[in-house]
Amino acid sequence: MGLLEKRRGDPAQALPWYQRAVTADPNNPGFLTNLATTQVELGQAEIALPHLRRVIELQPRSVEGYNNLAFGLHQLGRFAEEAEACRAGLALDPGQVELHVNLAGALLGQGDYAQGLEEWRWRWKRPVMARHKRPFSAPEWQGGEMAGKKLLVCGEQGIGDELVYFTLLPELVRRGAHLTVECDPRLVGLLSRRFPEIAVVACQDPPLVGGGFDAQVACGDLPAALGDWPSGATKPSAILSPDVDRAKACRAWLDGLGPGLKVGVSWRSKTHYMGRMKSLPLERWEPVLSVPGVVFVNLQYGDTKDESRRIPQLHTHPDIDRLTDMEGLCALISELDLVVSTSNVTPHLAGALGKACWLLLGGMAYWYWGAGGEDTPFYSSVRAVRACVGGDWEDLLTRIGQDLAERSKGARTHGR
Repeated sequence: MGLLEKRRGDPAQALPWYQRAVTADPNNPGFLTNLATTQVELGQAEIALPHLRRVIELQPRSVEGYNNLAFGLHQLGRFAEEAEACRAGLALDPGQVELHVNLAGALLGQGDYAQGLEEWRWRWKRPVMARHKRPFSAPEWQGGEMAGKKLLVCGEQGIGDELVYFTLLPELVRRGAHLTVECDPRLVGLLSRRFPEIAVVACQDPPLVGGGFDAQVACGDLPAALGDWPSGATKPSAILSPDVDRAKACRAWLDGLGPGLKVGVSWRSKTHYMGRMKSLPLERWEPVLSVPGVVFVNLQYGDTKDESRRIPQLHTHPDIDRLTDMEGLCALISELDLVVSTSNVTPHLAGALGKACWLLLGGMAYWYWGAGGEDTPFYSSVRAVRACVGGDWEDLLTRIGQDLAERSKGARTHGR
């Protein structure tokens, strides 16, 4: 029954069945694995760790066991221990792709960018990455002089990842490369306005660009290829430019909402599996949404009708599809005073626009949000607000509410 509930996409309903199975047979590695991995998925990694370690005691040569342990440790931010688990598993199977990718996350999470970025190249051996490999014949750029040469930069894995690595485009321009960038179609106009010196084309099949390049590089390999990132690259103030007319229209709509600080909020990620760990139901945002003198604007993509009905102080722009209309969404973000969001595409857009953003991070965070503290490696305008180990969202929301109240109190609203 537990497996059935899990397949239905309801791990919370599966959990009691797995617990009963472990109670009946506490030394069954399969039962322990089902229970522990479900606990990790539900944000209960601390509770899962004894079960994950017990699996390895029972099956000391289980590569999967080390991989599951590494993943659980990652959710708790225990990156050094995660790296140990990955290396123990790799000693048994040096070519195990997921362990290399997890090791990359552990090293990058500790700020070991040199070794972590080398391990990160293993992602290309994942079967799921095959669809991100572009069909170009130019040699792969892995570093070295590119001044005066034609370089094709290919996006990968979605808008969030593309924006992270596209923050390095100004550095490539500074170093003299002649760039063509292939990206998500929704970003073409936003990037082109910002970088008229770069040829920006939509990623599609067959490709819109032909040959003639001296080299190509997937955007996720740019930090490693640059060689001296992050110390040798300056974080840009912005890499996207919204449409001026649409921004003016959004400004008029925001002004019509009355005076007060205009703050955009986003709370949910739809990323498969990890999305649940990064999301924070809007009903729990009361310490933030109750701050006086603030006008809250809905930036969450997807269907939010139910939440909007329950939270009357949340205003939704009637003419912007926040999933497909990236031009409209960016125009709206550009006219806000502040963005507050969990980890999804919204803080990437805010950072890429140079808009002040408070990023709410629970128990786990992708490495590109930094190894600790408020600074983030790629965006100059994004402030990371991190929950304590274990992901205490309540304390985090209280802190955000207090900070927002202070900002609202001292803000000059310019008649808004």
